[in-house]
Amino acid sequence: DAKARTGRYTLSFILLIIPTPSIVFQAVIARIASSGDNLVRKKREWILPPRPLMENEDYTQQDFIAKIRSDAESSMDIEYALEGIGANERPYGLFIVDPKTGFIRVTKVLDREVIDTYNLSGVAKYKDGRHAEKKIDIRIKVVDVNDNPPVFGDIKPGSVKELSAAGTSVMKITATDADEPNNPNSQIAYSLLEQNPPHDMFEIRKDGTIYVKNSALDREVQHYLLSQNLLINAS
Repeated sequence: DAKARTGRYTLSFILLIIPTPSIVFQAVIARIASSGDNLVRKKREWILPPRPLMENEDYTQQDFIAKIRSDAESSMDIEYALEGIGANERPYGLFIVDPKTGFIRVTKVLDREVIDTYNLSGVAKYKDGRHAEKKIDIRIKVVDVNDNPPVFGDIKPGSVKELSAAGTSVMKITATDADEPNNPNSQIAYSLLEQNPPHDMFEIRKDGTIYVKNSALDREVQHYLLSQNLLINAS
């Protein structure tokens, strides 16, 4: 299971920022879908599995995650095969099919950050190598879980003039997340945990911009230390 991760970063200039990222875990139910999802075939059937398929989950002990079947097997010996990335192309053998039953299995734990969707082809052939019918498209989507901490880029020190008005922009910090884009798992918000000296001089918006909150900034206080909390919004 994905677990919360934390970290701490320290800066030591005019404005010091110590980000402490933390992750709120949220498991998202996944599923495997065929291309078109409601595909109806006359000669072969594509069976949707009743269980979810998520990254970091171990399905290697399952008898199958999906099945292909040709009606021709009722009268002739048919052999099944898989083609595509994750089958007979790198990474080889991630998905395999029983040549007799058409049961498709996964041999390793999936990682969405490596490959998020596998587009495979199911093949049915007679013993002499002739195709029993056209290939069937098999689309396996790996659904994201919140398993990546946010990562900060190069954060430079910020500066602001003495007695600057409240609302003055000081600097902006940004972080990135390797989880699925436009997904709750990769949404980032920022907050300040503490300030030193504890005069509540600054505030940070959810987009990572730091503003002056109290205009009584004193030049004699040359450094302000801000402890920053980075949260992933998974609501």
